[in-house]
Amino acid sequence: MLTRGLQGGLDVGYDVVLFYGLTVKSRIDVVNGMAILPFEQVRAFLDQNFVEELAPSGAAFSDWRSVGAVVRPFQWRPVLRRTGYLGELKLRNLEPFFRDAQAFLELLAVAHAAPVLSIAALGDCVDRSASRLLGLEGYRGSEHGHRSAERFDGFEECPDLASGELAQARAAFQNRKSERYAQIAPIVSRLSAALARDG
Repeated sequence: MLTRGLQGGLDVGYDVVLFYGLTVKSRIDVVNGMAILPFEQVRAFLDQNFVEELAPSGAAFSDWRSVGAVVRPFQWRPVLRRTGYLGELKLRNLEPFFRDAQAFLELLAVAHAAPVLSIAALGDCVDRSASRLLGLEGYRGSEHGHRSAERFDGFEECPDLASGELAQARAAFQNRKSERYAQIAPIVSRLSAALARDG
């Protein structure tokens, strides 16, 4: 069963960047299929135990409201191959999406003047129902790195994703190929990192 906020059937998968630090209450489209979702709406695509390892320990006590996801959909279908045969396997390049998602999260952090920390980048996530049908009970997608959220205890209230700040971040993100964005991107990255540190 798919949760509200995600479109398509079992043949739709998602690339996901999980983050901590803002309260997301509903789906928000960003640009070109990229969207922000509350954790509840991507739960069916993720291994809950894996998320619990990465998120701040107290995040579960607020029903995961402080955890959200930047997602991008893709179509997939099962393919039968001989064991060990990778000759026809075409790997999708996920790095541009992960890079864009990280840039957008940095813009959100600076716009909200609040720490927003990406905690995991996961590609090829499919609904766990589809995984079970294919006999892949433990499949959780391909992990492309994660960061520690140990500095946060997860019990503090995270600010709501605000429409004005979202509009600022989205406008800057849509202009990321401009010369001006190229000049401010390193500053935004440093400010975002500073917001996630003590001192």
